[in-house]
Amino acid sequence: RPLCGQLLAEGGQVPGIRRVRFTRPPPKEMRADTFAAMAGTSAVCEHLHYPLQSGSDRVLAAMHRGYTGARYLERLAEARRHIADLAVSTDIIVGFP
Repeated sequence: RPLCGQLLAEGGQVPGIRRVRFTRPPPKEMRADTFAAMAGTSAVCEHLHYPLQSGSDRVLAAMHRGYTGARYLERLAEARRHIADLAVSTDIIVGFP
């Protein structure tokens, strides 16, 4: 059961915690409730490190990533619908295999 949205919302309310950064989310956690929690919790940074790893669906399948380039872009667009000024960083693997 995905819990990142709940953890972000609750973690952002802990006294003394001023900033929460959410990096390298598992693909299953890239969901509307997670993005809503990021947008609705002032302590959560408007930054997401979301690894693409490859723009090739064939390479992503060979890497057993469980998503396609199109799905990656859909999830990223969903994140930006919730957080307009979202800063995104990524990883790209060159030379696989």
